[in-house]
Amino acid sequence: MCESSKGIAGQKTIAVLLPCLLDKGIMSTVTEVRALSINTLVKISKSAGELLKPHTPKLIPALLESLSVLEPQVLNYLSLRATDQEKAAMDSARLNAAKSSPMMETINMCIQHLDVPVLAELVPRLCELIKSGLGLGTKGGCASVVVSLTTQCPQDLMPYSGKLMSALLSGLSDRNSVVQKSYAFALGHLVRTTRDTSTEKLLQKLSAWYMEKEEPVYRSGCTLTIHAISRYSPDVLKNHSGSISGGIRLYMKELIDITQKALQSPSWKMKAQGAAAMASIAKQQTGSLVPPHLGMVLDTLLQGLPGRTWAGKEELLKAIGTVVSSCSKQLKEGAHEQPTIDDIIQAVLKECRKENVKYKIVALKCAADTSLETVGAQSPKEEDDPDEKAKELQTEFLLCAFSTLGKAWPRNPATQCCYRFEVCKLMCERLKLSTWKVQHVVLQSMTAYFQGLLILEKEHSDIVALTEILSEACPAIAHSLENKSYSSIRTEALSILELLIKKLEDSKQWESLTVESRHLLIISLSTMEQDSRPDLKDKGLLLKKRLESLN
Repeated sequence: MCESSKGIAGQKTIAVLLPCLLDKGIMSTVTEVRALSINTLVKISKSAGELLKPHTPKLIPALLESLSVLEPQVLNYLSLRATDQEKAAMDSARLNAAKSSPMMETINMCIQHLDVPVLAELVPRLCELIKSGLGLGTKGGCASVVVSLTTQCPQDLMPYSGKLMSALLSGLSDRNSVVQKSYAFALGHLVRTTRDTSTEKLLQKLSAWYMEKEEPVYRSGCTLTIHAISRYSPDVLKNHSGSISGGIRLYMKELIDITQKALQSPSWKMKAQGAAAMASIAKQQTGSLVPPHLGMVLDTLLQGLPGRTWAGKEELLKAIGTVVSSCSKQLKEGAHEQPTIDDIIQAVLKECRKENVKYKIVALKCAADTSLETVGAQSPKEEDDPDEKAKELQTEFLLCAFSTLGKAWPRNPATQCCYRFEVCKLMCERLKLSTWKVQHVVLQSMTAYFQGLLILEKEHSDIVALTEILSEACPAIAHSLENKSYSSIRTEALSILELLIKKLEDSKQWESLTVESRHLLIISLSTMEQDSRPDLKDKGLLLKKRLESLN
């Protein structure tokens, strides 16, 4: 009776059956009645064809609501009690079940027979359901219907795409990650059928949310939507951004403004993303990032450096290194209102002095990269000796490097086994060749090194390895003990020797200190008997007696 070939009789039959099935049948509390009603609807949709068209504006929303109503309520209970990971997996399974249900099958058949007049009546109801619908199945089903509409009738949907976009956008902040992904997925398809002005407004809205909203749900919704657009409507995104290189060049001022906002954000994660964006701009514009934009980029990055160290701040340093290496030629030429090479180096060197070891390592690398590209490159107005500048810079590097080395020395047996002798040798060589400032920092680093050296502890003892290390270290320590010019050097050397004697005594490893090493240290300590500082003189005498008692 409901077949499309029945004509008017079929229309009248459907008009009588559908309200009964929708309002009473599929909403019945009796399982058998509900199952029979759903099966009847599916059969009618398969056979009725075009005859269903006048009823689809009411049929589709009713079936979408039933996706949640007919779902076992125990699933909602379990979802609320689950962990975030369990909830995401469970909700994904629930949504997939809803999409493969007989109700969704009926909806997909109805969509095949839509036209402009029917869409005019369906879209407002669908928008209302997207905004106010309850239940995972209903929300996910609505997003699925929008995707189907963009593929089945894209031209007819165009006048109504703006309304659907607005409705989906309002649901993009849904706390349920599966629903949020569904809406983002739908928007990724829908932009193919919208006017350019609507797409532009959408992108502006997403940009504003991402930069201004603090809640993670907004930012995740924005990133999911942009990802969906780039995947399912790449031409649309390309039309609004151009090629990567061309788009950056065309919208350089706007991109810098956006990244400046990101770097000024109170969110550390946003600051790090802003710095990474700056680095990407520099990489893409190698050779074409020129004044005044080069100065704007560097100013923005350098302004973000002062102050405390926050998680992700190293991205700023990486970005500065990238900009300098990519635009070294332009930096050497110099320009008005653009940071000078010296400004950049000094700013990075200040960061090298921060206490956070991981951050300091990145800062050192940035300083090395920066100097490699720019050292000795002075503007014509500068009269400083390039060789003198290079020496000062090298000294700063050594101070930062050895300070970091001591703090970064790990209490890891495998790491120490690989590098303990090399690190000791490096410090000893530098003690004999450097200025007093570098020597002082090297000695401090050596103190930290021996303090954390595991083979100086009884449970990790290794006489052979320790003998090799002490045979290398003792001549360097003796050299520092005989430094007549700087008492700070002698003080640090005495502290190291005192530490070594204590640790050797505690671990009972005196045999690792060879006769030659003891003799060398005793001779150096003898020179301190005439020291101008009484405290150092007394300390040296005590250590000398301790070493002599071992003979």
